[in-house]
Amino acid sequence: MPNAKNIKGKGFDQKPDNINKAGRPKKIPSLDILLADIFTEREMTALLRALQKSALKGNVRAMEILLDRLYGRVKQQTELSGSIATLPITGIQILIDDSKT
Repeated sequence: MPNAKNIKGKGFDQKPDNINKAGRPKKIPSLDILLADIFTEREMTALLRALQKSALKGNVRAMEILLDRLYGRVKQQTELSGSIATLPITGIQILIDDSKT
């Protein structure tokens, strides 16, 4: 059984140096904030125009991106069906071992 004599000098008696004293790390900014920092307004407009041209030429992914941004994503519906077969409990047997007492 561990006691102070067993663990002394084996690394367990020292606190680690890499304790995060600053607390929980800060959350990274959301994508729109990062993009606003990277691209100018003129560059964002050019990117949207390029995406628009691509969508008008038939690029389905470009259409999907634009429509998702304009109207929001379509909700995905999931249908769960089926039945759970349950069997009745017919008998319970309790076994007691008296030989160890």
